[in-house]
Amino acid sequence: GNVLPVADAFGQTVSPLTLKAGLSGTNLTLQWPLSAAGMALTTTTSLAPSAVWLLVTNQVQSTGTLFNLALPVDSRQNRFYRLQSN
Repeated sequence: GNVLPVADAFGQTVSPLTLKAGLSGTNLTLQWPLSAAGMALTTTTSLAPSAVWLLVTNQVQSTGTLFNLALPVDSRQNRFYRLQSN
């Protein structure tokens, strides 16, 4: 049978994906659109080619059209975050 054109877009973002970061007190706040629901937030301490990216397992909240996450800041260690497709 024929597949509707919308099926190709299922599970994909429809616009450029933006991961926004900010500070709230001693927490790093991250926000990204609900259209990235099929993606995983990962973190690492190095951007070297051999860096190991680990899944962030903290509880994510959804409000309106955004996912939100607050993480405590550790001033002793750099952390980098990215959204990665599953």
